[in-house]
Amino acid sequence: MALGKSVQAEAKSESGRSYIPADYYTGNFTIQIGAFSDRKNAERLKQKLDRSYKNVYISPYSIGNEVLYRVRVGRCSTLEESIKYDNFLIQKGFSDAFAIAE
Repeated sequence: MALGKSVQAEAKSESGRSYIPADYYTGNFTIQIGAFSDRKNAERLKQKLDRSYKNVYISPYSIGNEVLYRVRVGRCSTLEESIKYDNFLIQKGFSDAFAIAE
């Protein structure tokens, strides 16, 4: 949620909810290289990436009656680190790569 984590107001005179600001700069980040409706295509890309990169995995994602197999690489603990890694992968020829907060 863009506002942060929703919490109930503690004081009885307060109404509604308040929010604890979220930290969008640290956490778990990865880079998505591709997404496929055919798992075999995702497996082929994963095998190719496994030769040169660490932490390559496939993350299935259901969208109604279809499943997409998202191929992701890397584990970053800061947004800055993930952006640098994303730019590195783009320079290596993965032009559709983008950073993901998990």
